[in-house]
Amino acid sequence: MVALPVFWPAVAPAAGRFEGEYYRGEGDTEYLELLETARRLFEPNPELQHLAMLYTPAWNGLVEGPTWGAWWIQNSYGPTYCALPVLEEPFVTFLQNSQDLWFDQMGDGKRAGYHGWVAPDGCLCDAAAPNWVVYKQGDGRIEIHDWALEFTAAGIVLQAEALLISRDREALGRYLPKLERAAELIESRRDPKTNLFWAGPAANLLAPSYAGWKKPDGTYDRAYLTGLSITYI
Repeated sequence: MVALPVFWPAVAPAAGRFEGEYYRGEGDTEYLELLETARRLFEPNPELQHLAMLYTPAWNGLVEGPTWGAWWIQNSYGPTYCALPVLEEPFVTFLQNSQDLWFDQMGDGKRAGYHGWVAPDGCLCDAAAPNWVVYKQGDGRIEIHDWALEFTAAGIVLQAEALLISRDREALGRYLPKLERAAELIESRRDPKTNLFWAGPAANLLAPSYAGWKKPDGTYDRAYLTGLSITYI
């Protein structure tokens, strides 16, 4: 006897009509409801956590949370990139004030940040708050960490996206020179032979998960960081 496979047709959710405050339509009502719930997170409401809960008057902007009194590039990158096209005031201003914590304290080869780190010109950070900035990934074996390179590339993307959306000439005049400085830092790590970027341990965006090149003697050196190339493109 030969057992033949039995294929069951996929069962699609029953089509129906969904009526929400922000979304309405016919089709997959469960999916439409998910979109509705996601959109509700942008407005104060008594049922769900929402964006207004991240507000802090300390810098008239957004903060990571009650026990994380700063604004992180790695943690805000995905949400900010996705939310920018639909953000409205006052959250556009709140977000910009938070990102200004990075750009107003960007490395200049002189300013000392957390742990006394003096970052090269154009370097952004892991996180920042007023008069406080961390120019390297702050967790892990910080003594071997490279500068926040992919963080810098991500900061370029977020601020450039905000400028493309706003088309604000005054903002363009303010931020373009800073974006150029940040880009020059990334370019300083480009290998002309491969067109890739050299980066040492923990220079990647998402926590200290990148070690660079572990040499035979057990020490670590720079290697090609894929995420840096992808984010910078």
